[in-house]
Amino acid sequence: MHSYVTDRFLRAFTSENLARIQGIVDLEMGIAASLVAQGRKDRALLALKRKKLQEGQLAKLDAYLLNVEEMLGNLELTKNQQRLMAALKQGNAAMKEMQQAMPLEEVEKLMQDSADAKEYEQSLRQLLGESLNPEEAEAAEEELHQLEQQLLDEHVLEMPQAAAEQEEPERVLVAA
Repeated sequence: MHSYVTDRFLRAFTSENLARIQGIVDLEMGIAASLVAQGRKDRALLALKRKKLQEGQLAKLDAYLLNVEEMLGNLELTKNQQRLMAALKQGNAAMKEMQQAMPLEEVEKLMQDSADAKEYEQSLRQLLGESLNPEEAEAAEEELHQLEQQLLDEHVLEMPQAAAEQEEPERVLVAA
């Protein structure tokens, strides 16, 4: 906000001064031309010198404006860099907090426990798979299918039944 207000103020101030100085330059040029036409070269030379002086001020004002705009841009860049650094510090602190909450050793132990449990499950499946002959495995699958069907039938019975027929209201004919 500060940068925007300052920038707007400077632009308005310099544009007013630029217009004023340009008006003076144009006026001095007109005066010099008039004096040359009148044959007063010494006065025309003085008007052209004043014109050059005003043009020098115009160039200085442009350089000043450019310098101020560059400084404002640098200031804005610095503010953005400060915000970025603060966000990076905050992110770094959050990362450290997460690392403290879940140390690497605990994660490795958890991963190893999961791998051990998976390995144990795999061993059980192999043992159960090897101890059943194909007919027993098929019988177990059939029993599973029957159990699923029984649960499905019970679920269907629990569902409310929709009325088979809805009674239509009696229609009364009214003679007109």
